[in-house]
Amino acid sequence: MKKRKVEIHVKCDYCGKYTTSFVATPDHKLFCRFQTPGFPPDKDCMTDYNQSKRYPISGNITSHLPSKKTNQL
Repeated sequence: MKKRKVEIHVKCDYCGKYTTSFVATPDHKLFCRFQTPGFPPDKDCMTDYNQSKRYPISGNITSHLPSKKTNQL
């Protein structure tokens, strides 16, 4: 009788899809990563997650600094 192969499916903490190709962080977060050896990854959710934490998008972005009003007498 042939031994069954174990296949693990995990849910990506960034995109929410189930995958068999994944990486884990020390904080027990799981991210999908599809890569052909020798080439850059096709999909790398861990890098996307780290970049989104580093440069958060907020709605209160202004293109100029507020000017200070001076009282002249």
